[in-house]
Amino acid sequence: MRKTTSTIAQIIALAITLASAGCFVPSNGKSGGSAALPSAPPKAGPRQVLVDSRWAYSATENRPAPDWILQRARDTASQGGAALDKLVQRWPDVTLEFLRQSVAVDADLSLRLAVAEAYDRTTHCADPAAGWSAALAASDAHPESYSKFQRARQDVLNLFLSGRFADAAKLDTPSTLPDNAPPALRTEALRLAGLAELLNNKPDRAAVLFAQGSAAAANGSRHQLLEITLLESEAQRRSNQTDASIATWKQSIAAAAEIRDPELWERAILAKPEHVDWPEQAAITGPGEPNFASGTAPDTANVLIGIGKMYLNRAALQPALLAFSRAEAETTIPGEKALASLYRAQTMIALQQAASALPMLEGLLQCGDAGIARRAQAVQGDVLCRVLGDRQHGIPMMREALQSQVADWPSKERLLANLGLYQLLEGRNEEGLATLHQAQASFEARAQWGDLAAALTNEAAFLKHTDQAAQAAVVQKRAEEIDRKAGLASAGGEPSQP
Repeated sequence: MRKTTSTIAQIIALAITLASAGCFVPSNGKSGGSAALPSAPPKAGPRQVLVDSRWAYSATENRPAPDWILQRARDTASQGGAALDKLVQRWPDVTLEFLRQSVAVDADLSLRLAVAEAYDRTTHCADPAAGWSAALAASDAHPESYSKFQRARQDVLNLFLSGRFADAAKLDTPSTLPDNAPPALRTEALRLAGLAELLNNKPDRAAVLFAQGSAAAANGSRHQLLEITLLESEAQRRSNQTDASIATWKQSIAAAAEIRDPELWERAILAKPEHVDWPEQAAITGPGEPNFASGTAPDTANVLIGIGKMYLNRAALQPALLAFSRAEAETTIPGEKALASLYRAQTMIALQQAASALPMLEGLLQCGDAGIARRAQAVQGDVLCRVLGDRQHGIPMMREALQSQVADWPSKERLLANLGLYQLLEGRNEEGLATLHQAQASFEARAQWGDLAAALTNEAAFLKHTDQAAQAAVVQKRAEEIDRKAGLASAGGEPSQP
């Protein structure tokens, strides 16, 4: 029985728009992926120069200012540690810069420590004493012992920004730390000293300082270790230590599994020695993707696809599109090229370029890899339903693709949830609810709590506006309980981390 009205259609259409926008943007393929883009951070601005680990300094419009992490940490404080972990895991580079600036700062110690502990957890710090929580605790307990280091650090950064590299190299930043300084701070001091020497065209001296920093970081954050070992490899390359540079580069990648810093991974591509294969740890596209070359190491295109996914998770769509385009151009493996093309098309749709993406999806329907072909078919059907309002053709396309016997793929359950909503819009209430419940069961089995909460909220909205208020209240209550249990943000907050 058709029981749709213009009000119901508008409300459910709004629910589709708000809760399932992420179907156009694929996740990294892990359980717990998001159904929506993360809230975009404030941009640093093209004139704000940020010191980073790749070069000495660079201007960026994509990375938020470090204090943004502290504000977001305040927002997530009431949601528990899981929400903060997701935030920090998504932005390890911004978090690290914030922690570097937090030394000897007499404010919000408990919140700063919470951020540091989340950073240590999510970047796989092996020894708590080598992590940033220990560094902040030590600097807060003895601020007078670390104030000299903080002043020296700021002096070095100012000299970098003014181009006075020779003067920066004269500052012995490591000597401003106490002898018993935690390894995280020792690593940072050696990083700055090495950067000064590298910029001053003394790569041999820089290599020594970076090597000392790598040793200090060995039991600390793998993110910080990746950062300084990439610098060490670069300094060794510039000082003609070819074999050492290759060995250090391999070491840096081996430390990097699960580190979600796209800029560092881009630096890893730039620093990759010629004719050297990627270690297995560089397979960062995530599980659930087709295995193109079983038993072999990943290639640069594989790494670029992973970088693109990291940018997507930050709502940085333009850098993601560039990464997928580079991956598509880089590879000659048909299946890998098709996967890069699929992600490129999905990113273009998220950028409201569906007209350009649809021909790409049409071509992918003929892909020799049945899994990619069916994924493209499901996405194309979703675009027909959502963007063009053509549910007559879009629903059958989606149903056929999603019911095919190909392996699961990232975001498949989200597309299934969308299909259920489109069926409800068509007045197929029983079929739509059954599809939505199937998607909810998959979300729960995979611990995709954000997606599950969104799907339950959509179901509650439908029930409420079909005069089933009591049942709607039960479903909505469950959605809110999942939000609280999983430490998820409320509407407009951070999505789950893949």
